[in-house]
Parts: sequence; structure tokens; C-alpha cells
Amino acid sequence: MAEAKPVTLMLSVEDARHLSSGMADLLCWCRGFIAGRADDHDSHPMGVEQTRTLRLKLIRAIEDAGGETA
Repeated sequence: MAEAKPVTLMLSVEDARHLSSGMADLLCWCRGFIAGRADDHDSHPMGVEQTRTLRLKLIRAIEDAGGETA
């Protein structure tokens, strides 16, 4: 299998922090949505895990750039 090529997104640290904060709010909303559907825990918004994974990578990139994440 061919090695995956990396992708680079150019964002300022401020923009990356803003995006990370929005993703955190979205993930929090999704958690509440899932909790509110006590009768159907298997039904949840798509993309939650992908959003969480991307946010963690974004946080690491902010830290690597010398920025604060909180």
C-alpha cells in the first residue's frame, strides 16, 4: 500500500485556537444530544470521532507553534 501523503493547513495560532474552541463546543453539543437520546444510544451525529481526532491534532500543532491552547 502506498504511503499516505501529508496535508498542510496554514492557519495562524489565533485562527487555530478559534477553530479548536468551536470544535470543542460542537463536541460538547453532540455529547448532550447523545445523552438526551437515552432510548437510542446508537443514534448519534456522524463525524464525532473524526472531529475529536482532528481537534487533538490541532491542539498539538498549536502547542508545537508555541501557542497556548486554553
